[in-house]
Amino acid sequence: MTKLRVILAAIFFVVPAVASRGDVQDLAEDKKITAEASAAYEAKDWTKSAALYERLTQAHPETPRLWFRLGASLQELGQLDRALDRHRLGRGRRGDHDPRRRPPAVHRLHGGL
Repeated sequence: MTKLRVILAAIFFVVPAVASRGDVQDLAEDKKITAEASAAYEAKDWTKSAALYERLTQAHPETPRLWFRLGASLQELGQLDRALDRHRLGRGRRGDHDPRRRPPAVHRLHGGL
């Protein structure tokens, strides 16, 4: 009976604690990458910005802002087909699909629709 209690305690208390520590580390890493990506974007380091936002969109595909910034970075690098594709991918994520609510760059990429 004691062994069963130890096993159950491990399952209910130790495993979640270890898992949440990993989640906190992942969150801290995401914040670091997001800060680096934002700094690269603001500094107009489009190559670095695109690489970092590509990584972030893979980790958080539900976030439209990440897709927009990836598309804008690719657009500045002259990779227009990829940029348009990333903008379209981001457009289908959470949020409003009303064209009046799109950022101006996305609005222009969609032909002013």
